[in-house]
Amino acid sequence: MICPKCGVTLPDGAKFCGSCGTRLTTPQSVPQNVVKAPPRAPVPTRTVQAETVRPDMGAAASRKPNGKLVAVIAVILVVLLAGGFFLFGGKGGSGKNAVVMLQDERYELLTHLKKGELTDIGASKSEYDDEDENMVRFSPDGKYFYYLTKYDGWTGTLCRAEYAKLKAGSSKNDQYLTTIASNVQSGFWMLKDGSILYKNGDSTLYYYNGKDSTQVAKDVYNIYQKDDNENEILYTREKDGDDTDLDLYYVALNKKDDPTKIDGHISRVYMTKDFNDILYSKTNDDGKLNLYHAGISKEPEKLASDVGGTYSIRKTGKLFYFEYNGKTLSLYDMVNDPYKVTTEPSWGDFYKNGQYDDNGYTTAWNHYNLRKSLMSEDEDIKLYDLYCYEKGKAALVEENVVGNSMLSGGFAYWTKDALTEKMDIDDLEYASDAYRGVTRLVGTAVEDTVDSSKIKLYNTATDSFSELTDEAYEDFEKLYSSFAYVLKDTIFLNADGDLLMASIKDGKVGGFKFVAEDAEFMWDDDETAYYTADGYDRDGDTYVDLYRYAEGESTRVAQDILDAKVSVYEDGNTYVYTDASSRGAELTCIGKNANRTVVADDVQQYIRMDKDNLLYIQDGDLYSYNGKEKTRLASDITRFWVASPMKAEAAFGMSK
Repeated sequence: MICPKCGVTLPDGAKFCGSCGTRLTTPQSVPQNVVKAPPRAPVPTRTVQAETVRPDMGAAASRKPNGKLVAVIAVILVVLLAGGFFLFGGKGGSGKNAVVMLQDERYELLTHLKKGELTDIGASKSEYDDEDENMVRFSPDGKYFYYLTKYDGWTGTLCRAEYAKLKAGSSKNDQYLTTIASNVQSGFWMLKDGSILYKNGDSTLYYYNGKDSTQVAKDVYNIYQKDDNENEILYTREKDGDDTDLDLYYVALNKKDDPTKIDGHISRVYMTKDFNDILYSKTNDDGKLNLYHAGISKEPEKLASDVGGTYSIRKTGKLFYFEYNGKTLSLYDMVNDPYKVTTEPSWGDFYKNGQYDDNGYTTAWNHYNLRKSLMSEDEDIKLYDLYCYEKGKAALVEENVVGNSMLSGGFAYWTKDALTEKMDIDDLEYASDAYRGVTRLVGTAVEDTVDSSKIKLYNTATDSFSELTDEAYEDFEKLYSSFAYVLKDTIFLNADGDLLMASIKDGKVGGFKFVAEDAEFMWDDDETAYYTADGYDRDGDTYVDLYRYAEGESTRVAQDILDAKVSVYEDGNTYVYTDASSRGAELTCIGKNANRTVVADDVQQYIRMDKDNLLYIQDGDLYSYNGKEKTRLASDITRFWVASPMKAEAAFGMSK
C-alpha cells in the first residue's frame, strides 16, 4: 500500500506511515483454474417514480435524533461490501460509469439510472459481517469489475465481470462472468490493462492476464510497481515468516519465470521510484541499520552505516538520512559541575561537632553518582551527519547532528550548538535528564539556553529549510507529545485537544498561536487544511464544527455536523452528516454560499457520481439525487460501489 500523504510504500495493513506519521485508517491453497460462472436467470426490469425533496436550510442542526448512530456510521462511511452495476447510457460500452450493489446478499449490476434496471451477477455468500474496501474493484480500462464471494474477512473467491457487455434480461450474460481463483486475499493490485496481481491465503503471488492465473512467487510480503510500466514489479519475500528479513526481487510479468534477485536480508524498502536506484536497509545482528542502493542492472552497494533515521519523499525521489559519523559527545561536557565530587563520599567526612550532616552527605553522594553516570561512555551521545540522497548521489547537509524529530510533511533537526550554555548539574536528577536536554531540547535544565535559530525545519512542500524563532521554541516540546503537520507556509500542532498554528515566512517559523480547543486536525495538502473543533456529545454521538484553513485564514465550513464522513468538492459543495438515528444519519449538502440542503434522513452510504448526480442508500433503498429530485432505483440494498466517482478535493472522517 502507498501512504496518501508522502507516497512511501508501506506494508499491507499498516495503520501509520513510518516516514511521515500520517494515520492511515493464513491457510494454504492453490487457485482454481479459470472457469465460467454457472448460468442464471435474468432479473426483470423495475421502474420507480421520482420524488421531490424539499430543501432544509439548517433546521436539522437543532433536532435531536431518536436513536444512536451505533455501528451504522462505520457502515455509512465505507463503500465496500455490495454488488450491482450502473452503466450510464443503458446499453453498456467500455468506459461507462458503473454501479455495483449488494441486494439481498447478491451482487447486482444497475444498468439504467432512470429505469432502475438490474442485472444479477451472483451471490456474495459472505461469512464476514464487516466491510472491506478492497472486496470490489474496477479495472482502470473501464471493462471489468472484480469481486470477492465467500469472503471470511481474510480471503474469498475472486471473480470477474466484463460489465460493459452485460445487458439487463440477456441470457448471454453468464459468458461474461468468470471465476478466477479461490482463497484470494482482499488486497489485490489492479494494473492499467485490466490484469491483476493477487496473493492467496499463504501469500503466494499470482498474475492474472485476463485468461489464466500463473504463479509469480511464494511467501510474498509486498510488491512495488514501476511508475512508467506496471508490468515490471519489485517484490519482497519473507524468510520463515519474518517480515524484517526479506529477499528483494525484480520481475517482468511477461517473463515471470525469470526473476532477478536484487539482494537479501533486507529489513525495509525506502524508495522504488527508479528500479535502477532502489534504496533499502539491512539490520545487523547488533541492531544497527545500514542503508544500501541497488538496481536491476546495478550491484548492491552500501550507502551508509549505522543510520539513525530516514525521511523519504517518493514524489521527488529524495531520501534524507542521518548516518553516525564515529564521533560522540560526552554528557558531562555539556554540564556545569562546580562540585566535581571525584571520590565516593564517606560518612566520616560529614561528622562534625558530634553529629552527622545527613543532608550534606546525601547531596555529595548524589553529585558523585550523577557525575559518574554523566561521564560513562554508555551515556555518550552519538553524532550523526545528515545527507540528502537524490539521483544516485548523496550530498552532505549538516554535520554533528544530536537530535531530530520526524513530522508529517517534514522533519526538524539540530546540532549541539543549539545549546548556548551548559546545563547546571543542580537542575538534573538523572543522567537521562541531560540526555533529553541535548537530544530533544526539553526539560528545565535547558530553559533559556537554547538558540532556536539552530533548530532547522525541513518542509516537503517547498523543499527547503527554515529556522525556528524564539517564539516558536516555546511550544517546541509539544512536537513530542502531539501530531505536527507541515504545510507550504504553515505548521500545525494538535496537542492535548488544542490546535496551534505557526506561520513560515522568509525562512523562519513564527510563534504558535491558539486556533481552537477540542480540535482535531483532519486533512491537509500543501496549502489547505481542514480541522474540527467545538465538539460536544448528544445522545451518544459527537457533533463538531468543520473549518477550512487556507491563505492564512480559517473559515467555518459547517456547523453541528457528525464526527463522521466529510466530502469536499471543487465546485464548493460539501457533503456531511448532520443528525444521527438508529438507522443511519441525515445527509446534508452545504453549498459554497453556506446554504444547507438536507438530501435525506437515515442515510447509510453515499457517493457523488458527478456534479449532477448523487447516489445514496436511505433505509435500505438506493436513490439517485440531482439536486432537486430523488429517484428510488432499488430496494434492500446494503452496499454499493461506483467505477468512476467524482473526485473530492478533500475526504476524511471515519471513512474516505
